[in-house]
Amino acid sequence: MRRTKQKHISVTQDIWDAWNPFWDSEKERKMSETARANRMSEPAGAGSGPVRHTGGSRYALKHMDVIEMELGRKPSATELYTRLHSTKADKKPVDKRAQDMTVTITERLAAATQPQTEEGSSSSPAAVDETHMFLDIEGINKKKCVYGLGSASSRYVGTSSRVQRGSSSRSSQQEQQATTMVQLIREEIARMIPNLLAKFRPQPHPTPPDDDDTITLLKTTGENRKNGGKRQ
Repeated sequence: MRRTKQKHISVTQDIWDAWNPFWDSEKERKMSETARANRMSEPAGAGSGPVRHTGGSRYALKHMDVIEMELGRKPSATELYTRLHSTKADKKPVDKRAQDMTVTITERLAAATQPQTEEGSSSSPAAVDETHMFLDIEGINKKKCVYGLGSASSRYVGTSSRVQRGSSSRSSQQEQQATTMVQLIREEIARMIPNLLAKFRPQPHPTPPDDDDTITLLKTTGENRKNGGKRQ
């Protein structure tokens, strides 16, 4: 309505009269020009054209819910991206950036799902998480948003195992550092012991002489306790 200056039947005249002065203000004109420049930018390179999507007026979260109903599970980030950036007729990427992403994802999936062979034996590839792969390729901006996922970014960022994997990696690294530190402390103590005065050095446990009847006495005492103090 702003571009065409034509009021829709659902908008009352008093609201329409209030909107027009607001749209014509200097602040709103600058914001409109900035938004238009952003829409016409070419992030995939000069000559590639502005980015587009085929999601229509339905926001990404709604598309995600629809796909989940179709598949019976939460769609991966790749599946949602494909739905939002493919043509309706032939399901081809809608712009250059979408095409580049499709090619990259296809190549990564092919490499990840190829069986690994070592010394003549083959092993099945591990399960591939397409969401992790997509986030690794596209990245997450400072606002925790992912290009191409729109309002559904929050469903994949933060709760994804990509973050969990990073946390697990940090925990493993901390454990390794702690183990290394303990080993260094032990080596340092072992190095210092020979230089200590005799009274500060660890003393070995004394070995009882051959005629020491301490062990026999302890055994006898234990047997007496079992039998209520009665002698056998």
